[in-house]
This record gives sequence, C-alpha cells and structure tokens, in this order.
Amino acid sequence: MANSYELELNEIIKLSPTARALRYNTKDLINFKPGQFFMVEFFLKKENGFDIKENKSEKQRRAFSISSSPNSQYIELTVKKTPNPFVSDYLISYTKKGERAIFTGPYGHFIFDSQLTKKNLIFLAAGSGIAPLMSILRYIDETKPQVNIHLIYSNKTENEILWKEEIENISKRNKNILFTFTLTQNEENTLWTGKRGRINKNMISEIISNWKQDEIDCYICGPLEFTREMEEILKMEGIPNSNIKYEIYE
Repeated sequence: MANSYELELNEIIKLSPTARALRYNTKDLINFKPGQFFMVEFFLKKENGFDIKENKSEKQRRAFSISSSPNSQYIELTVKKTPNPFVSDYLISYTKKGERAIFTGPYGHFIFDSQLTKKNLIFLAAGSGIAPLMSILRYIDETKPQVNIHLIYSNKTENEILWKEEIENISKRNKNILFTFTLTQNEENTLWTGKRGRINKNMISEIISNWKQDEIDCYICGPLEFTREMEEILKMEGIPNSNIKYEIYE
C-alpha cells in the first residue's frame, strides 16, 4: 500500500520563463528510487488573479516525477507550463511558499538501480522529460557507481534548457557523465554554437558506436511521439528491448 505525506512548499526556483522547480520540505528522508513519481494533490487558491473556471475543483491531483535525489531533505517537482495550462499555470505563476500538498507513492518502474545497471547509459530527454533523469543524474553524481552516461537533451530554445548549469557542473565534476544539448527552433541574434535539430539517429549512433549493444541501458523521457521515435532508433541500433526504459509525458 502506498504511503501519503503532507508536505510544505519551502522553495521556488525559476528554471525558465515557463518552468519552475518546487521544493517541499521533508522531516525525514522519504524512500523512493531515482526516476519514480508521486501522485500529488494540490489545493488551488482563488487569489492574486487566479480563477478556477468550468466548475473545476480547487483540489487537483496530478502525477509528477521527482527530480530530486532520494538523498535530499526535500521532494522536488520540476513543473513546466502545458499547452492548455490549469494546474501548471497555478504552480508556475501563483503558488507560494508555505502552501501544502499531499504526496502519495512512490510509483513507477522507470528507475535506476546501481545493482542491476549496465555500465553504459544513454539518456534521451525532451522538455520537462528531464525531470526523472535529473533525479537519476543527481543520485549517480552523489553515489558514484562505475557507469558511463551520455545525456542528449532537446529543447526549442536555449532559455528553455532546464537545469542547464547544474548539468554542466555535474559533468565537470564527473568525467564519466557527458551531455549534448540540441535546439529545435532557430532564433535571431543568438550566440548558440551547440547542436541543432531534433535528436536523430546520427546523434545517437555517434555516442553508442564504441559501446557493446548488450552493455547499454537506455532511458527515454518526453512526449509520446518523441518516446516512440527514440525507441525505434535504439532498436535499429541493435539495442535489446529489455535495455530500453521509457516514461511518457503528455
């Protein structure tokens, strides 16, 4: 049976114009595996211009992957505004420190297990799909298992790369953790010199060509179309189905 925890929002971090990290204090460590999610019940308030329309309830329940490490003294949600925002609009633009939410879980099998992992890991993420992978990256950065990681992370524009500086710093500390950022929209007056375009077969092949297929674990997180496309590329590259893990964000 899943456990429930009532937690207080203690910190709000701006990650991009459309994304925030929300950190909820915990008195004691809450057990979960890196990559899992909780069902979270929020209590929306009609304040400061926020309106609850269409007879919707002030109580709203959503699934959120945890982006903090299991070793942290808080539970962190990485929230990005959705195309038709309601709860995400409240969490990004209206929620305040001191508000409380009820976390139930943890759930999910999209997890990193240091006892069962392959030695080479490729992470493929789009947009807010970075959330569970941040939990895994942070945990690996702390515990330092003998693995090699390459993250390929796709976003529309540079200012939408969530956790950009922290990912760069993790890579500087741990030479076995590498990353590639790629942008899918062209911008005027940009100084970006990194990769452009959707994550594709060539990007993936370049990374895994020196690894044996059966020694690679692949983690994919993002929208359904992205997830399916990445899965097909990995299969074409000879990666066994059992080595491909994915989490779909809608």
